[in-house]
Amino acid sequence: MEGGFDRVGGRGIADVALRLTAGLGRVIFPHFCVSCGLEGQLLCARCEVARYAPNRGIFFCLGCGQRLRRQVSCGRRACVSGRWGRGFAAGSYGDPVLRGLLHLYKYEQVEEAGKVLVDFLATAAGRQAASVLAGIDCPAVVPIPMHPVGRAWRGFNQAEELARAVSAELETDFLPSGLSRCLSWRPQAKISDHSRRIGNVSGAFRSGADGIGLGGREVILVDDVFTTGATVRECVQALHSAGAGTVSAVVLLKG
Repeated sequence: MEGGFDRVGGRGIADVALRLTAGLGRVIFPHFCVSCGLEGQLLCARCEVARYAPNRGIFFCLGCGQRLRRQVSCGRRACVSGRWGRGFAAGSYGDPVLRGLLHLYKYEQVEEAGKVLVDFLATAAGRQAASVLAGIDCPAVVPIPMHPVGRAWRGFNQAEELARAVSAELETDFLPSGLSRCLSWRPQAKISDHSRRIGNVSGAFRSGADGIGLGGREVILVDDVFTTGATVRECVQALHSAGAGTVSAVVLLKG
């Protein structure tokens, strides 16, 4: 017990030290708006309201990536037979501001950038909640998992943070361990060839510790970026193998 207390206490002291260091860093090197350059925040209130408050998001088919307007499915035979659901993205990966914020969050661990993006996705999903949940009955929200080694290296799983916010906004169950990643591979972002992306994630996911709660449940997968869709589709297949019903997806950005 004493050793456990020391470890917890040490972790708490380390967390406080990190927050103090981050606060001091902001004083010495203040943030500037990534959109207009105004000092103070990574995304100032003016730019947030002007550029992103009117945002309606993007609906798309998980099977082929085709953008959808009002329909739930693209109607293509391969997509229908493959039971690919509908995806929703809060924004476009082509937006340099959002892409820059994501880079700061994922690769440079800038906490403020993560907060901006988490709030952005939750707000967009909440604004479009009726459409996101169309035809879905009492879904469970599941994040795309990271391999334990990758998570330990980065210190967090951005998909899990996004999923937690989406779950709270949509008032649905959150199953952070619905899936697990059983293989470690080269990051998808570093692979441009579509066929190699597919092979890179083939067989890499399976039901996780929360998988027992997936039987017959409809699921909303959450990730940061949808590009070719190889990772999401591999997760959908793993969820179907675990007994899940319809699987949809909510992502931060669509490529």
